[in-house]
Amino acid sequence: MDLAVRKLPKISVVTPSLNCGRFLEETILSVLTQDYPHIEHLVIDGGSTDATLDIVHQYDGQLAYWESRPDRGQSHAINRGFMKATGDIVAWLNGDDLLLPGALSRIALEFTRNPDAAMIFGSGVKIDEQGRHLKDVPYRCFEADRLSTSYFFLQPASFWSRRRLLDLGWLDESLHYAMDWDLALRARRRKLRIEAIPYKIASLRMHAATKTATGGSKRMREIARIGRRANGITDPNFVVHLVLLGVTGLGGSERMRARVRSAFRTLYSRPFMVA
Repeated sequence: MDLAVRKLPKISVVTPSLNCGRFLEETILSVLTQDYPHIEHLVIDGGSTDATLDIVHQYDGQLAYWESRPDRGQSHAINRGFMKATGDIVAWLNGDDLLLPGALSRIALEFTRNPDAAMIFGSGVKIDEQGRHLKDVPYRCFEADRLSTSYFFLQPASFWSRRRLLDLGWLDESLHYAMDWDLALRARRRKLRIEAIPYKIASLRMHAATKTATGGSKRMREIARIGRRANGITDPNFVVHLVLLGVTGLGGSERMRARVRSAFRTLYSRPFMVA
């Protein structure tokens, strides 16, 4: 490795995976084909029973580390990867998402320009199961007030200073759906610097098996719990969740629940995530 490369920040990408075999090769290649010389890619698999391990074995010599064994959920898997990672900059890229060409060169440049940043996030696109473009995720500047009640970052386009992440104590492993929001909230409470950049960094894949699509009431309950922890009992996610629970308990229809959500969106000046 020449001196110029040694001076570049090393980027570690952790991919948590569980039965993502139909997407995983594309995810791995989106990292390995980056035009940046100082990368390590770690795959932390939760004991997949599909074609995942066949794919991982194909790229064994190009991955910095991989393992496959049962875990306690996605946050636990990501933390295991973070603990193995040696990069100056770290991120997680789920086994169905993609980095866009040139993403890591751009991220390295931005961290070099902003050495005090704890987190830098970019924009990107949403794609379907076949990788077809669904919609752009536009650039949005960082807004601390908005973050207090809503997570508006594109997760696979978000990168962290490993040093700052160590200070924050990794992901909360009791969380399974909104751990990215919780981590950003903890950074905000510590007054750590978060920067947005107007560059497309990643693709988020939308399909019926994602945790966002299948999380249902468990996901909403977790979001409400994080909101209450951050903002107290007046947090809109917490309040709306309680009201929706009451409506459901009284036998309210989905139409009535939709009316409740609409009323609260009119009432609150800040966005919230419980839907």
